[in-house]
Amino acid sequence: MDQADQQKAYQTAKKVFLAHPKDCDGELPGITVQVQAAIEKLPRPAGVRVILYSGRDDYDACFKALGSWDAWTTNVATGVHPTTRRPNYDVIVVAPQAVIGRATKDIVEKALKAGKPVLLFTRGKLARVRGVETRAGDADFKAGWAVLV
Repeated sequence: MDQADQQKAYQTAKKVFLAHPKDCDGELPGITVQVQAAIEKLPRPAGVRVILYSGRDDYDACFKALGSWDAWTTNVATGVHPTTRRPNYDVIVVAPQAVIGRATKDIVEKALKAGKPVLLFTRGKLARVRGVETRAGDADFKAGWAVLV
């Protein structure tokens, strides 16, 4: 695919990052299907398709090269393709619960600060995320924060 074809493909696709707990790998296929179905219902220009990428897939593909949690979460939330300058992801979706760990918290905060849409998928619905809060006295890296909608 040459650069012109790549640019055209980018213009007709929205890339969505699915932020999910590391330990939900067994449930991930079902969650992915449900999130994809909910996203397909959102309004978008004709001919634009949605491509959903799981956090696990992005982590496996990129983390080692990026070298740190901070670099990886920044790359997910605000990173751009080196040649097209398009965002790595157009939308961040958090699933399947509002209680999140440190990496997801960082992704959500960085994306919101950059003005990127962040959505929570829970109980079969998508809701716009407005922030993140630390759970009362709990700084647990796996479940120390809650998404605010």
